[in-house]
Amino acid sequence: GTLNVLYVIYGTLSAIYVAYGTLNVLHVVYGTLSELCVAYGTLNVLYVNYGTLSELCVAYGTLNVLYVVYGTLSALCAYGTLNVLYVIYGTLSAIYVAYGTLNVLHVVYGTLSALYVAYGILNVLYVVYGTLSALCVAYGTLNVLHVVYGTLSALYVAYGILNVLYVVYGTLSALYVAYGTLNVLYVVYGTLSELCVAYGKLNVLYVVYGTLSV
Repeated sequence: GTLNVLYVIYGTLSAIYVAYGTLNVLHVVYGTLSELCVAYGTLNVLYVNYGTLSELCVAYGTLNVLYVVYGTLSALCAYGTLNVLYVIYGTLSAIYVAYGTLNVLHVVYGTLSALYVAYGILNVLYVVYGTLSALCVAYGTLNVLHVVYGTLSALYVAYGILNVLYVVYGTLSALYVAYGTLNVLYVVYGTLSELCVAYGKLNVLYVVYGTLSV
């Protein structure tokens, strides 16, 4: 047998390993690389070949090495999906670019709800739409503001009712049509008295009745 002959020549198995390389010697013993991998485990065989795990990772790629250890990508995700992606893409930024920030965060937090709790709904939506403008176009400005302020009341307090309504109706004219001019002005001035002071009673009555004749 080849190994026995080598053994006679080199005196010890260690001396044969040094002279021929451990993997070559084992290859001779097991006949094929497949049988060698079955007998020793693929990773051990590769480890023997490359000398250190670091060199093995450099030669094969860290993920491939881990893949060999865990057998399937699912089993590899025992490390945490994000960690696996991190290994593949090298930096969190590269993962964000490749998968989209929201998808990556979704992976971390498990559900969109948990993500909303951790980051705030608006921040999450902001990430999805890229800019506040795009978000306002997609969701409507009022809905976005509503999300920020939590209730319509809080929104009214922060922005003023007229400004909020203005946002909804787009123009002051459309707002007048929807609410009636007097109601809109009433909102601005707070009381009918202040409205009369600001506009003059006759003008206010004119708005109410529509024509001077009436």
